[in-house]
Amino acid sequence: MTYLVMECHLGYAVVLDSEGRFIKAANLGYEVGQTITQVIPYREAKEKSKISVLGSWVAAAASICIMMAGIWQFLLTPYGSVKMHINPDVQIEVNSLDYVIGLEGLNEDGEELIEGYTYQFKHVEQVSDELADKAVELGFLKEGGTIHFAVESEHTGWKSRTEEKLSVELEIHFRDSVMIILDSTEGDDVIIIPVTPKEK
Repeated sequence: MTYLVMECHLGYAVVLDSEGRFIKAANLGYEVGQTITQVIPYREAKEKSKISVLGSWVAAAASICIMMAGIWQFLLTPYGSVKMHINPDVQIEVNSLDYVIGLEGLNEDGEELIEGYTYQFKHVEQVSDELADKAVELGFLKEGGTIHFAVESEHTGWKSRTEEKLSVELEIHFRDSVMIILDSTEGDDVIIIPVTPKEK
């Protein structure tokens, strides 16, 4: 069957078939007066276009899901850990953005200390302060007591920064009422954070 192009518009053309019927067809770059042997009915072309748009949306949604899964995995991957020993003993898992992603009591007192405590969406410094305060409330830590902590990570830069941050944070938090001791994970060395005696 042959078709004569009668009208051309941006998205469609009107063609006259050899049986004298006018048909609305997809405009594939036709010109008025052109004779063609095959057309795509306009409705079918629109449906194909809708399917194509739907396919694009599905692909975009899948890409976003993959990206979000990657970000979620990044946020939930431990970058290092902090062990706090007051007796109770606890281990704090930390991601690369310094957010706490896991908390474990390493002994019975440690399990008691973390019971009911919410660590999600908190930085490691805040968690260490709050756990130390809770240890005071529960009677595990008294004035003149000590907090030992050790930072472990394969990333030496992060390990050093975290040791320094926690040392300073805990020293400021407790002033001179508690001794802060940084246990080295690379040997038996112990670094004692000096405390200023109280003025009388």
